[in-house]
Amino acid sequence: MKNLNPLITTPIDEFDLIKAKKNIATRNRLSNIRPNIVIDYNNYIDNFYTIHNIGNSIYTGDEEVDLRGCYTIITEARDNLLSRIISSQTTHFKHICPYCLLLPRTTYDHYIPEGSYPEYSVLSKNLIPCCTTCNGKKLAFWRANGNRAIIHYYNDLIPNIQFLFGNLEFDNNVPSISFNINQTEGIDDNLFNIIQTHFTRLDLTNRYSESIDLVISDLKDDVESNRAEFGNSLTTNSISNIIINKSNRNKVHYGINYWKSIAMDLLANSETFINSL
Repeated sequence: MKNLNPLITTPIDEFDLIKAKKNIATRNRLSNIRPNIVIDYNNYIDNFYTIHNIGNSIYTGDEEVDLRGCYTIITEARDNLLSRIISSQTTHFKHICPYCLLLPRTTYDHYIPEGSYPEYSVLSKNLIPCCTTCNGKKLAFWRANGNRAIIHYYNDLIPNIQFLFGNLEFDNNVPSISFNINQTEGIDDNLFNIIQTHFTRLDLTNRYSESIDLVISDLKDDVESNRAEFGNSLTTNSISNIIINKSNRNKVHYGINYWKSIAMDLLANSETFINSL
């Protein structure tokens, strides 16, 4: 897991561009509440680490509908905003869901739900590119017990310290891996609690375990490709090194807690698995 790159922009300018594409009545209502939207945006950006204490949104009726429509109604300005959010990411994170690192990015999650807080419907820092599965599991959940409960990929500093671990087992030489989250020295308690609830809400450890066959299949293909090139000169050590090198490349792209790398490291150090290839 790694942080996303926030879009470099002036948020209220994005709001103004979208507002400009609305009909006269909607545009006038949005213009009337614009000073309050500036305050809302500044609160989100400047006071994010206490944002879980915000009360109910002040926007109701037509104002709520208009604000939500800034996102739900397609306009060139809205699409341009979403496109630039993706363009700001590294090549690998342009395509994968950061919430799970399992599935392709296909939609956007409102970290603070626009259904409850329509003022944040087109705030770029509130828009997390993600997959439909994670979006469907998270829904409006973002805080619990008075604290934030989902990783914010722009603002939470994801530690370069391992907290995701795996356990490799075999049943009739068929490998399976179970995953778990453990706090290690150097990870802030509050952040670790967010990581835990994030993984629980999105059912990540189970989803990772259920996807191990894909990792194994890819590794077998890699080994077969190397055999086709180098023949029988592949030793068990060289096979292990092929897997470890792939794992290390993935860690560079996706972080030290990338679930596939956790799995690869276990498999690379398993004599039973290496001998099965």
